[in-house]
Amino acid sequence: MRVIKNFAIRIDTRLNRTAPAKQRYKITKSTYDYVKAHKDEDPGLTGYVGFACSYSGKWFGGLARNKRGEDFCAGASHSIYRDLEGLRSATFLCGDYRDVEIPDNSLVYLDPPYKGTTGYSTGDFDHEAFWEYVRELSKRCTVLVSEETAPNDFACVWSKQITRQVDVRQGRVYKTEKLFSKTT
Repeated sequence: MRVIKNFAIRIDTRLNRTAPAKQRYKITKSTYDYVKAHKDEDPGLTGYVGFACSYSGKWFGGLARNKRGEDFCAGASHSIYRDLEGLRSATFLCGDYRDVEIPDNSLVYLDPPYKGTTGYSTGDFDHEAFWEYVRELSKRCTVLVSEETAPNDFACVWSKQITRQVDVRQGRVYKTEKLFSKTT
């Protein structure tokens, strides 16, 4: 399913394209709630609101906002438009990662829910089964996994300290983003 191909057109028709840039991609709480209640109406808009406009990028995890009035939806929209040309040929799938056909010698980037976090709304994520899948896939592909930790037979091939602001009252939280790859 190629969701992103018509994303710009769908968003532009649903949101006020003629409004000043600052208001153009504003998603109000009532719009957020409407899209959440009518997910099947427009898959592109649902994906945008469900992830890009939601707290911590979690599927309808609450409208992203803070006391400073930052517009997280507009920031997400600008990022998508910036990357739109590269995304036009992308194929987005929704389903079990084990069902995706991956050609031999592919470069595969996997970003599972981090262990010990809230995960997905579809239920618990089996991290042990995931890492076993990565071991098998690594025999025929180059696989990079974004995670905070990995089993001992994986090596950290890249890391960078980042700040995550989860709650304004708590201040900044420093985390280290890491990419892991199977050692031979």
